[in-house]
Amino acid sequence: MLAANTSGPRLRPLALAAGLALAAGFLAWWFVPPWLYCGQVVAYATWVIDASNDRELAGFADDIFFGRVTARAGQTMVDGLPQTDYRVEVLETLKGSAAGVISVSQQGGIMPEGGCFRMDGDPDLMEAGKTYLLATLRMIDRNGESNGGGNMVLSGGGGYGKIELPEAADGASGGGGILNTPAAGELRTRFADAIANQIPFVH
Repeated sequence: MLAANTSGPRLRPLALAAGLALAAGFLAWWFVPPWLYCGQVVAYATWVIDASNDRELAGFADDIFFGRVTARAGQTMVDGLPQTDYRVEVLETLKGSAAGVISVSQQGGIMPEGGCFRMDGDPDLMEAGKTYLLATLRMIDRNGESNGGGNMVLSGGGGYGKIELPEAADGASGGGGILNTPAAGELRTRFADAIANQIPFVH
């Protein structure tokens, strides 16, 4: 009996398919954001305010502003949990002193073992190129000093402190265009009223 020929042209399509699959897997791993494919770990946080109440949120936040995310600036582990860091261009300040391009962090990111960490009620991290109405706290370290001037988004419990604005109909991506949209006008009026009638947080 003749031995079967296991080499030659028959194996070339299989080798090509295997090579393409391997290349596709590598590209997906390299280019696709990790939170699109990693398993999700959700944290359940207890809030000291009712973040769905604009007046309470305004009284708790140090800064409320319209900001455009210009870049993602990595990830920091704080007390064993990840937070994702961004550079944000402040377009208009409604409360506080935020101005220029500032550091803003959002709780959430990739755990050391590869799983996703998200705050309960807010599964989405901010994205570069998008504009948001942000309510933030100025980050303070354990010595009571400002932690590099960074701000932490109050995004848990439903994402009330991080509201994405739709792009202007004309595709404008800069300050004037998107801030003149009806959505921005509604948020400006809504939070101006909340700030004017804010409920201060009592420690």
